[in-house]
Amino acid sequence: MNSIETQGHYKTAGTGLILVGLINSGVALYSLVLGSSNPFIDYETMLAFAILFIAVGAWMRNFSINS
Repeated sequence: MNSIETQGHYKTAGTGLILVGLINSGVALYSLVLGSSNPFIDYETMLAFAILFIAVGAWMRNFSINS
C-alpha cells in the first residue's frame, strides 16, 4: 500500500468517525435535554465518546503521511 492509498484511507476513516460522533452526540444531547433514562446507556458517557470520535476523526483527516 503506497502513501497515497494510506492517506485516502485516513481521510475516509476520519470522515466516518466524525459522522458517527456527530450522530452519537446528537442522540446523547437530545436524551440529556429531555432527561431520558436508560438502564443500559449512560448518555453522558455516550457524549464523551462521541466527542472523542470527532476529535480522532479530525486528527485522521488532517494527518499527513509524508511528515
